[in-house]
Amino acid sequence: MSGVMMPGGVKLSAAQKKRDAIIAAAQELFSSRGYEGTSIRDIAVHAGVGHAAVTYHFGHKEELWKSAIGSLVVEYQKELEIKADIIRRLEPEQKYHQLFVMLIRLAASKPYMNRVILQESYGRSWRLDWIIEHLLEPGVRIHQSILGDELGDALRHNPVLMFALIGACTHFFSVAGQAEQMFGVDVFSEEIIEQHVETIRALFAPR
Repeated sequence: MSGVMMPGGVKLSAAQKKRDAIIAAAQELFSSRGYEGTSIRDIAVHAGVGHAAVTYHFGHKEELWKSAIGSLVVEYQKELEIKADIIRRLEPEQKYHQLFVMLIRLAASKPYMNRVILQESYGRSWRLDWIIEHLLEPGVRIHQSILGDELGDALRHNPVLMFALIGACTHFFSVAGQAEQMFGVDVFSEEIIEQHVETIRALFAPR
C-alpha cells in the first residue's frame, strides 16, 4: 500500500491523506460560506478529490460537518484543558492575565472555529445545539473553574458579561480580512496578538 511517511515513521495512507484533505476543505468552506452555502461538490473541488470520495468517507453533509467541526473542537478542548490546569494553580492576579492570553491565543490558532460559531449563531439549528453542547457549555465550565465561584457564576449567568469577554478576546480573529483591509495589519502576527492581550487585560482585569 502506498502512503506518505509522517514524522516518527508513521505512514499515512492515501485514503487517510484524502480524508484529511476533505476535512480541511470542509473546515475552510463551512467557516466562510456557512452550512447552507456549502455543498458536498464545493468541498470535493476545494479538496481536489472526486465527489464520490466525500460521500464514501462521510456519507451526508451533516456527518461531514460534525466530523470537520468536531475535529476542531477536540483539538481546542485538549489545548484548553492543558492551559486551564496550569492557570488554576496561579495567584488570582495572574489568573486574569493568563486567562486572557489563553482565550486570545486559542482564538488566533483556531480562526475557522470562531467563524463557524458566528455563522451558526444567527438562528436556531441542530448545528448551534451541537456547538453549545460540545463546545460552549464545556468551555464556560472550564472558565468557571479558573475564575472561582463568584466570578465564574457571573460569567455563566450574565450573558452580557460572557459575550463581552469572549467576544472581545476572539472576534478580532474572525474578521481578520476586515482588519487587514482597514488598518493594514496582520491580526495573526505576534506583535498584534501581544497588543491585543494587553488591550483586553486593561479593559477587563479587576482593578
